[in-house]
Amino acid sequence: AALAAAGAARLLLGGRAPLPKHLGAMLLAAAPLVLTFGLYIPNLDSVLSLPMAGAVHYYARILAVVGLAWAALILLRTLSVAHEISLWRTAGALALAWLTFYVLLPLAGVLLSGYLLV
Repeated sequence: AALAAAGAARLLLGGRAPLPKHLGAMLLAAAPLVLTFGLYIPNLDSVLSLPMAGAVHYYARILAVVGLAWAALILLRTLSVAHEISLWRTAGALALAWLTFYVLLPLAGVLLSGYLLV
């Protein structure tokens, strides 16, 4: 995904960052995702009281949402600084990379598998 975003930013949108600088920006944006570790806390109903277990459960989810939003904002800013392009062009490069990985590649896989099975 990082290479697709680098290619979209560099080739299509005029980004100027070399690959090590781009990957450094991607790694910097991944740091707030540590807050999503709370999602892996198992059910604590048997250990804690029901209100406390519910509080731990929902607090972990709130921290995960905060971490995801924080990572998204850092990703936009660090890539725009690394490639010396505007935030809107950076958002376009990320949207293009997302579209490629989550829409076009699965669609191509479905179409190719139907073609190969016939």
